[in-house]
Amino acid sequence: MPKILIIDDNFEVQTFLSSVIKKRIPNSSVRIASSGLDGIEKAKNELPDTILLDIKMGNMDGFEVCHQLKSTEETKHIPVIILTGIMTDTKSRIKGLDIGADAFLTKPIETAALVAQVNVMLRIKRADDRLRDEKEWLKNTAHESEEKYRLMFEKMVSGFAIIRIVYDHGRPVDYVYLDVNPAHEKHTGIKGTDILGKTGTEVISGLKKEWIETLARVDQTGDPIESEYYFEGLNSWLKIFAYRPQTGLVAVSFENITERKLAENELMQSREQLRSLSVYLQSVREEERTLIARELHDELGQTLTALKIDLSCLNEMLPRELETAINKIDTMSEIISDTIQFTKKMVSDLRPSILDNLGLTAAIEWQAKEFQKRTGINCNLNLGLNNIKLDQDLATALFRIFQETLTNVARHADATDIDMNLIQKDNNLELTVVDNGKGISDERIANPKSFGLIGIRERVLQFGGKYNINGINKQGTAVSVSVPIK
Repeated sequence: MPKILIIDDNFEVQTFLSSVIKKRIPNSSVRIASSGLDGIEKAKNELPDTILLDIKMGNMDGFEVCHQLKSTEETKHIPVIILTGIMTDTKSRIKGLDIGADAFLTKPIETAALVAQVNVMLRIKRADDRLRDEKEWLKNTAHESEEKYRLMFEKMVSGFAIIRIVYDHGRPVDYVYLDVNPAHEKHTGIKGTDILGKTGTEVISGLKKEWIETLARVDQTGDPIESEYYFEGLNSWLKIFAYRPQTGLVAVSFENITERKLAENELMQSREQLRSLSVYLQSVREEERTLIARELHDELGQTLTALKIDLSCLNEMLPRELETAINKIDTMSEIISDTIQFTKKMVSDLRPSILDNLGLTAAIEWQAKEFQKRTGINCNLNLGLNNIKLDQDLATALFRIFQETLTNVARHADATDIDMNLIQKDNNLELTVVDNGKGISDERIANPKSFGLIGIRERVLQFGGKYNINGINKQGTAVSVSVPIK
C-alpha cells in the first residue's frame, strides 16, 4: 500500500491533495504534516513512499525541510515533490534540485499532472527499494562468502598461496607473497608470518628462473598448470596446481610429495635391481643349458653310440643258433637308438646347436618346422633379415621369445595357423607372431602369474626394446617385439 506524506501549512491544499490521491491512486494512504518540523518527524517515523512538500511555510521553508530529509540516512531515499505557487523561476528550481528534490509542481496544481508525478515517484521508490534490497543481499552474501572462503582457506589440507608476479620491463623476475594459509608451513616448513610481503627469491633459496616464468605464463595467459617440481631450497618435491583467480594474481595450491617421490625412487631402484637379477639369472640359465647340452652331447651321446657299436659287434660274433641272445641284443640296440634320439632332442631343447652355428633365422625356421610337425598348426614364415650378425645374447633372447610364443599358442590358443615375421626396420629388429586362435584376454595379459608373458617382457626390456600383446576374442592374438640392433 503506497504511503504519501503531505507537508503543507495550508488546510485547503492539504484537503485537495489528500482527496485527489485517495481517489486516483488505489489503496493509497495519506499522512498530513502542517509544518516542516512535523513533516521531518513523520518522515523519519513512518517512512512514506513519496513526499509532497510546499516551499512557503512558516518557521522552516520547504528548501530547508528537503535539505534535512536528504541529509538523513533514514529518509534520503524518499522521493520529494516540491509544490510552489510563488517560486516558479529557474533559479528556485535549480536550488531545489541541488538540495535533492526529485520533481517540481506549480500551483494551482492540475489533478492529472499531480497523479502522474506521484505515480512516477512511487515507481522510482519501488525500484530504489528493490535495488537497495539487492545491494544489501549482495553485501550479506559477499560477507558470508568471504567468511566461507576464509574458513575453507584456513582449513585446507593443501598448502595455498596468493602471489603477484613482479615484472621488469615486461619480463618476469620474481613474485610477491600476498597471502598464505596455515597449511603452507606444514608443506614447506616456512611460517606464513615470515613470508607475507616477501619475494619468492627471498623465501626460497636457489629459486629457479624457470619456475618464476611458469607462474608468469599462468598470469599472462590465464591457462592453469598442474605439475610436480623439486625445490632445492626446500629440499622437497611439491605437486602444484596454479591458476589465475583474477588479472594480476596467481593462486598456487600444493602438497608435499617428497615421501612419495622417495618411495617411487626406491621402488624404481628395486625394480631395476630385480630386472638386473632376472637378466643375470637368465644368463646363468642359458650358460647352464649350454653346458648341460654339451655334456649330454659329448659324454652321454658318445657313450650311447659306443655301446651301440659294441652291441653290433657282439651280435656279429655270436653264433646264429643263440637266437634268444641275439634277439635280446637287438632289443637293447633299439633301446639305445631311442635313447640317442631322446638325448638329441634334449640337447636341441636345451640349446639348439643351429642357433650357435647358423644364427637366429635358421634357428627360428627349424623351430617352426619342429612345432608344425609336433602340433599340426601351420606356420607361415617371413624371414627378412639381410645376413645381420646379431649379438649372441640378443639372438638367444629373440629365439626364446619365439619359443615362448609358440608354447602359448599350443597350450591356449586353439589356433590352426600362425603368421610369423622377422624383419629389420631402421635400426630395430622386429619380431611378430600372429595366430588365428580364440584370442588372449586382458585379464590373462595382466595376470601376475602369467610367467611366460612376464619372461617375454623382461627379455625385451633387457635390451631396451618394446613389446605389445593384443588379443581379440575369437579372432586371435598378436605378439610384437621391437629391439634396437647394437
